[in-house]
Amino acid sequence: MQLTRDTGETTIRTWRRVAAITAMFGLAAFAATAQEEPGFGSPGETEIEPVAQEELEDFAVAFYEVQILQTQLDEEINETLDESELDVQRFYEINEVAQAADGEPDIPGVSDDELEAYQDTLRELIDIQTVVQTRMIEAVEDQEIEVDRFNEIIVALRTDEALVERLRPLLEEQMEQAQENR
Repeated sequence: MQLTRDTGETTIRTWRRVAAITAMFGLAAFAATAQEEPGFGSPGETEIEPVAQEELEDFAVAFYEVQILQTQLDEEINETLDESELDVQRFYEINEVAQAADGEPDIPGVSDDELEAYQDTLRELIDIQTVVQTRMIEAVEDQEIEVDRFNEIIVALRTDEALVERLRPLLEEQMEQAQENR
């Protein structure tokens, strides 16, 4: 993967969609920090401990794995929403009303059947998200990086163009290795 405007747009859109779904569930461990495109944040936004080359290499492996998992999450979410008894737009409409109802059992404008279908779909989405999030954490920890540090580096990539430039060839290498292993 390259972190350029043209090839990175699909990845950023995927991350934003995952972030939106994840935030909807209140489970924003990874996606909340990945909502902005790397290298295009406000200068001075975050100060973190410098990233050593070896740590960046480990980060690149974890980042690549997390990207693959996020793509899988997006596909599973889309599939689940497509197979739901509710159409996607109605699911989101009910979700918005349900959030505004703040735990009230009766949701205005939502039939009992719709509410049941919404709750079934929501449970499925939460289960999918939980499984994939666990895999993401494992992918990061397998590289001996703490999740908090991984997220710090993600945030730093928004504002540190030099870090983005150091990361780019490492990610390209990950893509090449993945292509060779296919």
